Amino acid sequence: MTRLLWALAATSLLFLAGCSTHTTVLPPTPLKPFHATLRVLHLWSRTIGSGAGGQRYALVPSPHADAVLTASRGGRIAAYRATDGHELWSIRIDRTITAGPGAGDGQLFVTTRRATLVALNETDGHVAWRAKLPTFALTPPVVSGNRVIVETADGHLVAFRVATGQRLWTVAESMPHLILRGNSPPVVTRNRIYAGLNSGQVVALSLRSGRTIWDVTIAHPTGHSRVARMVDIVGPMALVHHHLFAVSDHGRLVCLSTRSGARVWSRKVSSLSGLAAGMENIYVTDASSIVRVYDRVTGLPIWVNPDFKGRRLTAPIPFGPAVVTGDLGGWIEFLSRSDGHLLARVRPGSSEIQIPPVVQAGRLFVLTSGGTLAAYRLPKG
Repeated sequence: MTRLLWALAATSLLFLAGCSTHTTVLPPTPLKPFHATLRVLHLWSRTIGSGAGGQRYALVPSPHADAVLTASRGGRIAAYRATDGHELWSIRIDRTITAGPGAGDGQLFVTTRRATLVALNETDGHVAWRAKLPTFALTPPVVSGNRVIVETADGHLVAFRVATGQRLWTVAESMPHLILRGNSPPVVTRNRIYAGLNSGQVVALSLRSGRTIWDVTIAHPTGHSRVARMVDIVGPMALVHHHLFAVSDHGRLVCLSTRSGARVWSRKVSSLSGLAAGMENIYVTDASSIVRVYDRVTGLPIWVNPDFKGRRLTAPIPFGPAVVTGDLGGWIEFLSRSDGHLLARVRPGSSEIQIPPVVQAGRLFVLTSGGTLAAYRLPKG
């Protein structure tokens, strides 16, 4: 219980501190009128429950097979048909959900405020098993190789067997005094886990045993205040071929070799949102909500869009000819992938969009903090 209370206090403190240093000083830029040149088709919208509310919970819509799996803060878990939003099933677990769902091997997984990992059958939502965590998690569970990996708010990486919930291994990092509320989700391949830590390190671990293969520090604490010295790896990382891309607060954007952890290139960028990778470029929202794009191979800057300063943009996600990001007013901005100019704007709801939109099979899924799930696509041809 002491560890749980410590984590709650630390993450709450940092969330307030992060707001004061990155958003209060920089007021949201008013949205400018523009002429839309990209047609965006709204497919459907559903209310999934309470959403994340004012909390920075990692409740991420998870497209899987022909369904979209969702979890709400109030404990409701549901599956919707991806094509038309028809509800396939829903259940309530009577717990506050902090992260999820993650899906794989016929099951989906969520974590609760009471530090529990819950496994459910993907086809009907029946609870298969529960397992205790060191503390609650703020990133969705990740499934690979008959293992489900959970990164907890107090710096533990824990692996469980998907079928039974048996704990296989645990790795703990040394936690800094202050951490950002919103860890970087692990990236999992067939035999490795890549994790971004609150210490400014990226580590590669064996999926089978949790053994460290390599670790590299991409950001070192600087400055005089405790907040200024935060160097957390934040938001999504990206894996493309043999390169891993990560960004930190008060740090750098880096491209690392997955073989050795060697730094291929780096750029001085501070981010609270993370990044996404396309086939040619890396897309980053910096700490001021300026969208920055870099060449994936060389790290050279391609374009910058400063029109949304202070609007708390999510990480930008490639979608057709656009890169898509959500903001504090519930708007989705579609920026040209070639030069960053605004192509279209839609609004699924009035609540803030705190997590990046998700793309699968030509559809864009957006979840607002108020619990509105919306699906979009672009015209064919």
